[in-house]
Amino acid sequence: MGTPSRELWQSLVDAFAGIGDGVHQNWVTERVKYPDFEENREINDLLASLSDAQRRVLANMLVDARHGGIFDALVVLHERLIFNEGKYSERGVQMEIEPHGYTLFEDYLSRRSGHDWSE
Repeated sequence: MGTPSRELWQSLVDAFAGIGDGVHQNWVTERVKYPDFEENREINDLLASLSDAQRRVLANMLVDARHGGIFDALVVLHERLIFNEGKYSERGVQMEIEPHGYTLFEDYLSRRSGHDWSE
């Protein structure tokens, strides 16, 4: 078992790694439409024109974009912590930075891939 400061790092990374694929995949592949609002008309017209295979490709692209956005946010957060000597704490515990020798975004990718935490 790690220290509370290491466990905070792991908890933060796991929170990001646990963010799901979002609703867009379902809207594109299962419902085949976004909610019926005027601002979605062009999207729904596009979805209606696609084959099932094309909608699956589009849905996968949306999921990849979602997780890419999370990755990019972690890059910015990590750079701020490192280059500005930033600190993060919860309930009086200050988070250890890079306790496993990897950045936030590297650990995020590892956890998304299903790897366990190394001690």
